[in-house]
Amino acid sequence: MKSLLTCLLIGCLVIPVWGQERNLTFEEFMQKLENNQAWTQENTEALLSVKLTKASSEVYKALGRFVYGKGLIVNDISYYVRVETNEMRGLHIWLDDKSSCFTQERIKKLYPGGEADGSYVRPGGAGDIYRINRGWGWLTFLFGDQKQWECLTGITIGINRVIYIEDP
Repeated sequence: MKSLLTCLLIGCLVIPVWGQERNLTFEEFMQKLENNQAWTQENTEALLSVKLTKASSEVYKALGRFVYGKGLIVNDISYYVRVETNEMRGLHIWLDDKSSCFTQERIKKLYPGGEADGSYVRPGGAGDIYRINRGWGWLTFLFGDQKQWECLTGITIGINRVIYIEDP
C-alpha cells in the first residue's frame, strides 16, 4: 500500500501539464501566463495544471517536474499572496536544469523595450535580471546561476508590488 501511494504521488508530480498542449513554445507559454490576468489561486492552478500547497502564510508552492513543451521544464512554482486579503502579489517559476537554454537575446527580442535591472543573489547562485513593465505589474526574467550565464533560470510575474524570491 505504501509503495502504491508513493507511486501515485510521484506520478502526480511528473505528469505533463496543459493537457494536449504539451508542445508549447516558450513564446506560447509566456503568452498564456500574460493572458491570465485574473490571477486567483484556482485560475493559476488550472492554467499551470498543478495543485499549489501552502508553504507559509504568504506562499503556496508546487514542486516537481512540469513539462510545458519541448525543452520547457519547470521544477518550482511559487505563488505569493497578500496575507490580509489572500490576493496574488506575485508568481515565480523556476526552470529545471534540463530545460533548453532560453537566452537573454531571445527574451529581449520577444520583449523589446525592457531594462536590465541589475542582478540578483540567492542561496546557491546569482544572475542577471531583465524586466518588462506592464500596466498590471511586471515580468522579470532571471538568467544565470543554474546554467550558463546567458540562459533563463526563472520568471517572476509581479502585481504592482515587490515580491520576495525564495530558493527552490
